[in-house]
Amino acid sequence: MDQINGAGVIGHAAPTTFDELKPYLTLFNGGSKRIYPQFLRLYETVASIGGARMQFTICTDTGNRRSSAGTAMTVSKARLGASASSSATVFQGAIVATAATGARVIHDHIEFRGTIDIIEDSYEIVFGGLGGGNFSASRVATVFDASRTAAPLVVEPGNTLLVHQWAAAQSTGPTFIATLGYIER
Repeated sequence: MDQINGAGVIGHAAPTTFDELKPYLTLFNGGSKRIYPQFLRLYETVASIGGARMQFTICTDTGNRRSSAGTAMTVSKARLGASASSSATVFQGAIVATAATGARVIHDHIEFRGTIDIIEDSYEIVFGGLGGGNFSASRVATVFDASRTAAPLVVEPGNTLLVHQWAAAQSTGPTFIATLGYIER
């Protein structure tokens, strides 16, 4: 399954530090199967203002941590003829989350860019991939295409995956078109 937003969705106004209450993306597993995230691709349509470093922190926690706000992502089946139903509820944007529980686990902290971000930057996190990732600025000298690997994750039934975007000194958050690929079984 993929969850896709075809239009850019802006994040929080100024996430300058890791804030448990302000994730950019949440996936709640409301079913009985496990969910295995495969990749998250974020294509920047509007750059943040003043951000000094593009960073993401990836967590899981018990319960549905999304309290309100955000934009629901649309399910797209990966195989023609397959069911497009999913037990995942995925939101993107300026999500308001509940407080972290004592079970919350920070799985990874990924830094993509040590300078300001720009329109058309593309950030990809591959869960359980091999190697250290790569980057290229081939489309335009300043555009950044990057792929980073993260540890494999399992979102158990009744749990939430949270992805927090933040950057020191930014005064507005970036706007991304997001694609999240995952397997349910």
